[in-house]
Amino acid sequence: MKRLLVVDDQAGITGLLKMLFQHLGYDVLVRETGQEALQSYEDVDLLITDYYLPDISGVDVVKTIRETCALPIVVMSGLIDEAKAELTEQPAVYFVEKPFSIKDMERVVTEALQSEVTVS
Repeated sequence: MKRLLVVDDQAGITGLLKMLFQHLGYDVLVRETGQEALQSYEDVDLLITDYYLPDISGVDVVKTIRETCALPIVVMSGLIDEAKAELTEQPAVYFVEKPFSIKDMERVVTEALQSEVTVS
């Protein structure tokens, strides 16, 4: 069973994503901050993070994780162009604009999990 880590400080978002992906057969962990994400990502198959987090940004989470592994990462944001501009050089990063549809989120997560990525 694939394990997903969902990071967002909005309980409505994390609750929705947890229900969705558990229904689809995934094991889902939920965290509220970037620091919690950085302490929890090692045993997951995919990270879904918000661009704006209460402590460190989603960009900093992505860049820190990229120092050690090629974990596929989905970044959610209402400012999707800004997020893309900051992370354009990072491999295996996928984007979902908020507000998102369930179908769009499911499609992006499926695509990300099917990717084969290496980090140099």
